[in-house]
Amino acid sequence: MKEKAPRLLAWRTVPPWHGRVGPPRLRVVLGHLAAGVLVSALAAPWVFRLLVGLARRGLAPVSLRDLEFESVAARCVLVGLVLVGLAGAWRARATALRAVGWGRAPVPLRQAGCGFLLGACAMALLWLVGWAGGAFTWTLPGASAFGRWPLLLLGALIVGLVEETLFRGILFGALRRSSGFWLAALLSSAAYSLVHFMNPEPLVGVAHAHWDSGLRLLGSLFHWPHAHYHYFPMMLTLLVLGLGLCRLFEAFGTLYAAMGLHAGVVFVMRAGEDFFARQVEGWPFWYGGLEGVPKSYAALLMACAVCGLLWFGTAGAIRARNEPDAR
Repeated sequence: MKEKAPRLLAWRTVPPWHGRVGPPRLRVVLGHLAAGVLVSALAAPWVFRLLVGLARRGLAPVSLRDLEFESVAARCVLVGLVLVGLAGAWRARATALRAVGWGRAPVPLRQAGCGFLLGACAMALLWLVGWAGGAFTWTLPGASAFGRWPLLLLGALIVGLVEETLFRGILFGALRRSSGFWLAALLSSAAYSLVHFMNPEPLVGVAHAHWDSGLRLLGSLFHWPHAHYHYFPMMLTLLVLGLGLCRLFEAFGTLYAAMGLHAGVVFVMRAGEDFFARQVEGWPFWYGGLEGVPKSYAALLMACAVCGLLWFGTAGAIRARNEPDAR
């Protein structure tokens, strides 16, 4: 009788770069990303006009009348990169969904659920340790805070889906098909970290978007008026988390666990703000001032612990994938 496969192997699928069929060149990957930014910057003014126009005619929520062009442009670029990346993956592999981590998996919901639980617990522990050490005080949120949690959860799931598809599925996956793990993981994680500091602030606000308003905005993507000491730990936190998420994709060949972990971290990070209030005098080095938990060295320690746990937890899946007749 055939032996039953170990429980861990039920998570395992063959990564999309297995066999290295038709690896894309680095300049092709960068060309697709540059094309995505350019097309999105040109489309942003039209999207901005459409949304504001619909709101003024009563065909969309009134709040859209106060949209900032900068936020619309940033989201257009993110969506554009995903779409162009999918097109590039389709050309490179002729199987776009599998190439970016959306292939079939034996237990996708379990992967996503376990990832979400790990991310949520890690972020909750970060809040609770700070509260126990006097860095935060406990506040009981009102009914309005609980009422917005479904939207927070939905937003966290969308962030996990979009960012993991872009940075792990498209960027890491494309680099991994033409290079080793560490080079692909470091480059994609550095890009993932850097994107979080994009803060387009033009000298004059955009009230009437012209056809080239998005292109003009590209020159002010990284607006850092003064040196913020908390940028450094946040950059490292995002870099380390990115490496751990790349490890998940490397081990299982799909993004479901990575998306769940990403969403769990984001959801508890935002929901925790309803329960905890910062006390600046408590643990000033580890939790910083009032900049927020993600910009603290405590968050960097949490990211290192999660990355280490993922490294050891996926070792069996990595070994099984490398065995020619793993069962």
